Amino acid sequence: MLGAAEQLQAGGFIVNASESRQGDDQVGVVQQLAAAGQIGEAVVLQVGTNGPVDAEAYDAIMTALVDVDQVVFLT
Repeated sequence: MLGAAEQLQAGGFIVNASESRQGDDQVGVVQQLAAAGQIGEAVVLQVGTNGPVDAEAYDAIMTALVDVDQVVFLT
């Protein structure tokens, strides 16, 4: 995601990518973006290759995104 950030932003996407971010760390990022009103009608999360993501983390992410029309998880 980080490598494609510039192209995604040019296409109108909000990109919050970081090298070596763990899957479970995305909970806080999603919660902060939601609280700041920076979540659109669709969200794509690349939960990646930097360790496992447990069910509780997925639940917390989906709680923060409860009003989002479409949520896509990439692994």
